[in-house]
Amino acid sequence: MSTGVRIGFFWDRDGHLQKTQVDVEHMHKVAAAHSQVQLVQEVEQIYTAAGLAQIKRHRDEYNLDGVLLASGHLTPVAPTWAARLAQAGLNLEATELVDWQEMVFEADQDREWTNQKAEVAVRRAIARLVHKTILQLQEVIVSQTVLVLGQGWSALHAAAELSSWGLKVLLVTSHSELGDKRDARGYTRETAKALDQLLSAVLQHPGIEIRFASQIVEFDGVAGQYRALVADATGGQQEYQVGGVILALEPELTVDWAAWGLRPAERVRSLADLEAQLHFENNSAPLPTLTAVDAAPVLFLLGFTHNSSPVSQRRAFRAALELVENHGRRVLVVLDHFKVAEEGLEALSQQARQAGVVFVKVTGSQPVIAMTDEALTVRFFDEVMNQELVVQPQLIVLEEALRPPPEAPELEKTLGILADSQGFFQGDHVYNLPIYTNRTGVLAVGPARGPSSLTESFQEVREAALYLYRLLGAGHIPAALDRIRLDRKKCAICLTCYRLCPHRAISVVHRRPVFSDLACKVCGLCAVECPMAAIQLYRYHDQQFQAELRSLASFATPVSAAYHPLIVALGCRNSAREAARLAAYRKLPVPLGLELIEVPCAGKVDLDYVMTAFKAGADGVMVLACHPGSCKSFQGSPRAWERVAWWQECLGEAGLEPERLIYRGLAPGMSQEFTRLAQEFEAKLLEIKESPVRQALRFQKTA
Repeated sequence: MSTGVRIGFFWDRDGHLQKTQVDVEHMHKVAAAHSQVQLVQEVEQIYTAAGLAQIKRHRDEYNLDGVLLASGHLTPVAPTWAARLAQAGLNLEATELVDWQEMVFEADQDREWTNQKAEVAVRRAIARLVHKTILQLQEVIVSQTVLVLGQGWSALHAAAELSSWGLKVLLVTSHSELGDKRDARGYTRETAKALDQLLSAVLQHPGIEIRFASQIVEFDGVAGQYRALVADATGGQQEYQVGGVILALEPELTVDWAAWGLRPAERVRSLADLEAQLHFENNSAPLPTLTAVDAAPVLFLLGFTHNSSPVSQRRAFRAALELVENHGRRVLVVLDHFKVAEEGLEALSQQARQAGVVFVKVTGSQPVIAMTDEALTVRFFDEVMNQELVVQPQLIVLEEALRPPPEAPELEKTLGILADSQGFFQGDHVYNLPIYTNRTGVLAVGPARGPSSLTESFQEVREAALYLYRLLGAGHIPAALDRIRLDRKKCAICLTCYRLCPHRAISVVHRRPVFSDLACKVCGLCAVECPMAAIQLYRYHDQQFQAELRSLASFATPVSAAYHPLIVALGCRNSAREAARLAAYRKLPVPLGLELIEVPCAGKVDLDYVMTAFKAGADGVMVLACHPGSCKSFQGSPRAWERVAWWQECLGEAGLEPERLIYRGLAPGMSQEFTRLAQEFEAKLLEIKESPVRQALRFQKTA
């Protein structure tokens, strides 16, 4: 929109507004004073279908470009606003909401300030609406082929599931065969028939292309339009266009022999080796190391050198139970932690106990193993008996640790995704859960994310397949042409944006950056880091921010004689904004002079925003980011923290106290912390005294 837009202001005078003592008539006058506001109208229950239909009639009659809705009952219906507005024939992109409930709960404390906050809320909403733009949409062609990486049962299930949705599949594996008929991979007597059928179905399906002994050597593009270069063992290469990727590679099973001071031997086995021995052929093969029944037990050691998982503990419990029931052996399981939260695992451990398996939990120190040609000796401290025990087992079984496959580091680099601290294919980030990576359309399921049971992995596969079907199933998808706007005249082709984007939503075409609407998360890091200010974001562009910040100037000169510091909080929409909203609806006490302006990410906050806030009369500015380590755009919060530290020095040079600008990280549910922080900041500003800029604004108004 532009400054010539025609706006309608619609409000309802309901019981909530009367209770909170908002002077709606004054709000009427405030709105009518704006040249862009062509109509101010009271509507009965504007959030209902009848109310919205009335607004639609007024919009058409007065030829309005945008509508501003104000009520105290908007939040309960906020999640369905888009659908409600669409049903009424109204455009969400040309609508702004003012929810009184978020700013007027402190009315009983200071009515004049409450009304002034409501007035500022109306001015801010009008400023946003005036500078709103309508997205231009077009259909984008997407590839209906999905790249699946892996050779195990999760990869096969992904291929079959995608095919059932009508998508084509390119299955790439560095192995020479598919499937893995070992207990460690979920192939048991109970699952064998179903998994054999799955393998056969994948091998015979005409819509699944399989590339054995191959790897991805190049990968670029954006969601829906990726380019993958596949190379085989002979050096041959072939290029494919794919719309998305499912990572389902199996982890390695490794025993840290050195940590135990051991080496593989007849009397020392890995859990996988024992399983293979127990289940060889028709399960009738003898156990060479257990030919005699005597008092010497079979000793399982779980964990200690690594973080055990419910998946491997289930395997160990099953093997222990089989040794007792089918082979008449005594079994002792020593472990540092029980991991029985997975479905049915607690019951399995109880069944093993009842059969005679002895479980001993050892914490604080790792058992010590001594191995000679004649005997094995294991020492550990039993906390229940409160004494050291010495056991001479006839066989030691060591649980393996699950490690990422050898090709993981190179594959992460090629695909441009972030790994977790262990090296698995999904970064340590709450926003990645359950199947997502930092790159849109590249999904990690089951074993690619870490230890995972076959049941859990198959559930994630179904979710990933459904997600990709929604993205690619039609062969095209509506996408905005201008959600990210690049001024080609300003662009220096430095490609800072391309290198910086945490979601790899920017590609380079003819040396120019090209932005993908399907992949972009609208964090704004590209815009704030652009040295030429050539990038602007829809709904979060500089002109809109500046206008909203300038609208606070009237707040800096209140009609009330009471002084309340004006605090501008630039809050991340993913964290601090939600914490503030929660504080409002819990009616937690916050400073009367607090005004929160939503930003897409704290990393989008520019020095110009901070200085504009101070020029508008702010006594202090808070940059509120995500909780440390939880930034949705990964680098937004750390970059914001670095900038604020530098800007504090700049404030001192400009004649303002550095303490007037602070940075903090908040989680969405930290409403109490939000209010505490705001109150402490207000107290600090009261010590520093009123901003000289605010004093000047008040002087100008009274002069």
